[in-house]
Amino acid sequence: MKCTPGKAFDLALPDGVRVSDLTGSQTLDHAALAPLVTAVAARLGELGVGPGVVILYQGPQQAAALVLFWASMIVGGVFVPVDEGWPAFQLAHAAGRLAPGLVVTTSAAAAAVFPDAASLHLDGGTDFGGLSALADWAAGTEGTGATAIVPATAAGACLYTSGSSGTPKAVVLSRAALIQSARSTIDAFGWEPGERLVNLPDPHTMSGLRNAFLAAPLGGVEWVPLPGPDRGDLFSLIEKLALARCQRLVIGPLLLRQLALLGARVPAAMFDGLKAIYCTGAPLDATSAARMHARWGVPVINYYGLTETAGLCLSQRLSGWRPGDVGLGHPVDCQARLVGADGVISSTDVEGELQIRSARLMSGYLGDAQASAERFDGDWLRTGDLARRRADGSYELVGRIGHFINTLATERIQPEEIEQVLERHDEVVEAAVFGRPEPGGGERIIALVVPAPVADAARDLTPMLAEFAAEHLGLGRRPSLILLVESLPRQNNGKLLRHRLPELAQ
Repeated sequence: MKCTPGKAFDLALPDGVRVSDLTGSQTLDHAALAPLVTAVAARLGELGVGPGVVILYQGPQQAAALVLFWASMIVGGVFVPVDEGWPAFQLAHAAGRLAPGLVVTTSAAAAAVFPDAASLHLDGGTDFGGLSALADWAAGTEGTGATAIVPATAAGACLYTSGSSGTPKAVVLSRAALIQSARSTIDAFGWEPGERLVNLPDPHTMSGLRNAFLAAPLGGVEWVPLPGPDRGDLFSLIEKLALARCQRLVIGPLLLRQLALLGARVPAAMFDGLKAIYCTGAPLDATSAARMHARWGVPVINYYGLTETAGLCLSQRLSGWRPGDVGLGHPVDCQARLVGADGVISSTDVEGELQIRSARLMSGYLGDAQASAERFDGDWLRTGDLARRRADGSYELVGRIGHFINTLATERIQPEEIEQVLERHDEVVEAAVFGRPEPGGGERIIALVVPAPVADAARDLTPMLAEFAAEHLGLGRRPSLILLVESLPRQNNGKLLRHRLPELAQ
């Protein structure tokens, strides 16, 4: 299964694939899944779904989605998982021009948007939800589903960006990029055959697709899917994680912080045998990571990647990991550089835009040649993130380009800097900061804060938080207004929707 760009290659369901229910009492291996993948591929062929044809999936993480993905790879299709939470109007706006050959969904929204496509409805509420309906749909097919020999550079999947700063973009990823990213993940994380993986990012995200559908099967790691009903609230999720007894857990920084704040209320058994927690999707909070390690002895591995880089391109490693380090780690099978606003490549300790060069970058944005070209500087991808390179060659995140707050004192401040300080406070679950323009020029610093459940509801936290921020940041970077809110606008993958903060502050 070598994936040399430019050369034709075929793909088959990896021999090491294993999907388990929550307790491990039922496991599906290659012998159980391969016949279904073959039958689904044959049904796709009968529908005319072949090289370059889109298979759209809108549903939770489940074994049926993995089967669909590998059937798509076999026939040369393009697998397009979309956010399960998108209503019909948002799906039509973002993905209306896809013209899929097949729409697979656990709701009626996606099928209604694409009335000319073949459709299949799946049950998404159980551990192996959808497999029976998928098997019935593929039953009676003739043939074995011809394996398509297509170029390694041909599109294998199309994923949408988070839309954290506006309309989501459709990122086209080649078959080679997907496989290479998965193999890099196995190597960087040190996953071993026979381990159990709980991967909380959903299939429409890069970490959800790659870790569960590609890296786990290729590495012989047993994937334990957690559908939506198993993740309804924090305490329900904790119960599920305690039952799963996994060795590897992938989560977002917000959930990590919630677990750290709960402390002794989290059952110790949840972490029995857990080798590492992997965190991605938003900046990692140093206090939360340190608390998790101090209380339970579990390392928290921070990693970084974009949909445009086929995910993982910088990561910490278990070997040499230090408690409390929230750096992005070292490059993983890629090259990284920092470029200043003047176009000069920056040296150690100088901030600049992080740019990535590798063999597994995106092919481009679907239907948007101009945006695709603007994202590249030659063969280097512009991440849009400001970073700093350390003396040891690792990187740390500073913030996003364009998210500066231009204060009344004409100082440029990254909102992430203030957010990270506020989130160090024990009575804060999460914080988001933005600048509100003032009539006389400059911007006021506005902070939206979600208080922790342990906070005294009768006490006004805002003066205390303002003092806390001033103590750690100085008066010039203290928010001039702090508002307590019930939640922050986020995508399902945890990314903050910054363009919605001013509206929430109203």
